[in-house]
Amino acid sequence: MDATCVTACDGAEAVEMARVGSFDLVIMDLRMPVMDGLEATRRIREIDEDRKSTRLNSSHVEISYAVFCLK
Repeated sequence: MDATCVTACDGAEAVEMARVGSFDLVIMDLRMPVMDGLEATRRIREIDEDRKSTRLNSSHVEISYAVFCLK
């Protein structure tokens, strides 16, 4: 299996990268500058409603965030 990793500096950049690119998996932190990970996830899902691969990763996850990410 071949994998390529790309990084975004903030949530807004992550959304733009998802809009123009194609990703099998998106992992992001909840606490990012410009736009937090939860809002970025919402916007990425709006771009492609069939996309279910977005997950959040943070050391400070509340159960409500975990439930949102698994839906």
